[in-house]
Amino acid sequence: GYFSDPEELPGLAHFCEHMLFLGSKQFPQENSLDAYMTSSTGFSNAFTDSEDTCFFFSCSAEGLSGALERFSAFFVAPLFTEGATEREVNAINSEHLKNLQSDGFRVNQVVSSRSNPAHPNSHFGTGTIKTLLETPKARGIDLRGALLKHFQTFYRAPLMTLCIIGSEPPAMLQAYATKFFGGVAGAGPSGVQWPAERWTDIPPFLEDAFKYGVDVVPVTDARSLDVSFPVRFTGSDLGPRIALDAWRRCNPFQYIGTSLGHEGPQSLLLLLQRRGLATGLGAAIAEENESFAVVSVSIELTSLGLERRSEVLSLLFGCLRLLRESPPWPPELIEENIRLSEAGWSTAETPGASDVVTRLVGNMQKYRDCPSEYIAGGGRLVSDPALPELITALLALLVPSNAMIVTVSRSFANEAREVEPWYGTKFRLWANAEDRLRWAAAPPTPGFAQPAPNRFIPRSLKLKGPRMTRMVRGQLPPAPTLRRNDSFWKVYFRQDTEYGVPRAYACVEFLTSLPRRSASAAVLIKLYEKVLLDGLNAPLLYDARVAGLVFDISSSSRGVRLFLGGFNDRLVDFVEAAMAALVSFDVTADVERFEAQRDILSRELESFSSQQPYQQAAYWTGLSLITPDFSIQDLRGALAKVTLADVAAFATQLWRQERLFGQGLVQGNL
Repeated sequence: GYFSDPEELPGLAHFCEHMLFLGSKQFPQENSLDAYMTSSTGFSNAFTDSEDTCFFFSCSAEGLSGALERFSAFFVAPLFTEGATEREVNAINSEHLKNLQSDGFRVNQVVSSRSNPAHPNSHFGTGTIKTLLETPKARGIDLRGALLKHFQTFYRAPLMTLCIIGSEPPAMLQAYATKFFGGVAGAGPSGVQWPAERWTDIPPFLEDAFKYGVDVVPVTDARSLDVSFPVRFTGSDLGPRIALDAWRRCNPFQYIGTSLGHEGPQSLLLLLQRRGLATGLGAAIAEENESFAVVSVSIELTSLGLERRSEVLSLLFGCLRLLRESPPWPPELIEENIRLSEAGWSTAETPGASDVVTRLVGNMQKYRDCPSEYIAGGGRLVSDPALPELITALLALLVPSNAMIVTVSRSFANEAREVEPWYGTKFRLWANAEDRLRWAAAPPTPGFAQPAPNRFIPRSLKLKGPRMTRMVRGQLPPAPTLRRNDSFWKVYFRQDTEYGVPRAYACVEFLTSLPRRSASAAVLIKLYEKVLLDGLNAPLLYDARVAGLVFDISSSSRGVRLFLGGFNDRLVDFVEAAMAALVSFDVTADVERFEAQRDILSRELESFSSQQPYQQAAYWTGLSLITPDFSIQDLRGALAKVTLADVAAFATQLWRQERLFGQGLVQGNL
């Protein structure tokens, strides 16, 4: 991965990934694999991450042997021809140029620039024509020589994993592995060093990363606050550690993140929303590698929340203090998380072969020191006696002195003086020493508590119908049956016999031209959807979503569409609750919610100009072909005039039409 790039050649690992596709000693033609994949109805691809690079392909069952022969040649004797070098560097440069307007890449690189310069987390991993061609040439660096050295150092069997899926018996697949990949270089006389061992004792972040907050100017009209906490797994210096094998075996942040990221009653998000400070919140593992992880709490701020950022942070650190000072983590919450994880794992639909191989081959690296069942079930939560102690140890790290704070807003543009070199992102630093003392002293946040038991967790995962044998190519599944057909409804039902999972779904479309009569109507339906979903989130939809249930409302070319589904055991109860909440929902009950959602929609429309070219092409195609449809300019103009009373009147008109006709399909384990 790009952590192993030489300091003088940023992007070398990514460049090596590209060059390996361009011919081998056995198959010197550059497009040999692509041509074969085309004839075998397949494809190939690769990606470079921080500590590994993954190559994969998918093809017809009949083409597996020939594909493996060509694919394996990449790793046995690649050519790395001089003629392909400049062309492929240009391809990498185009990839970088495509990402220049992406706030995800821009903000991440600013954060990376705050890393310890001696740690590879500070690297720029994509590469450009400057880093891979122009600068090396000016400095007399032999790019091809560096490429060969990188390949010979890291593309060795002890550092690599392989996964093959095919219709052949396991013994035959094993024979393929030996036959085609047996020529991959072994450890050699001097052995191999696991790449991460080179930076085991180097701290990924220095004190400056915690002493200064970072204010970043985005391309889009984003407004967010991200609080990240590094968790070290290795190092001989003094400081708290969590063992990597225990971290990966028990996944302690899953439980803390469930409480911090909860969106129901007594949650941090609801407290922030009631003060008008935030519109969204998430807690996740932002980065994980062999030496450290970064866990993150990301908050979508309102304009008021941006002004009162210190208050938002005090509430967050007050919640973390409450979790630290509470009794040992509630065993019922641990059990609930494990039950939900097991339900999702045991009933997951069969993914595509390429998804399976990339997941398994990565897990073979990630869980190499864990029991073998972790390879197939990576991320699956399991009961472990060490878990409560790990949660306590992790909570001890989620403190202001270990927090990296990044705020994103266009309002910083005039004061931002520093520029990140790779993406040109403007940012500024601000000292937070006094703030950190105040946040550390923040009392437990009143009104915040652990989530209540989730009423939507499925009790039974039994199937209600027999599962068919695999259909032959060209065979169609049974057609849905018409269950109701009158002047108000036309409803079809089909029991699942194909997928064999305890889930069911209902899609209902109410036929009406109201949402598409004008640009104003298109804005009104969008605002109604946003206000409704946000209003139902805390009391109903969040718990349902966590338990594998879904509710959505959206406008379509023919009217308004409702989509509900998930584990069928609680589905009827959920549908009844969701429809009751829908018909009784009062749009006018919360003016601040309306203003927050209008602000979000306004910024979404404003960000159109910074979207990727393919997204803009799709927009213009739709505007040309779909009638009626409305331009971004028309929607912006309509949004500027909309009031809360307009949205309420629109909702009343929508649901009280005399002849509102509904058509739907219900399908699944019912």
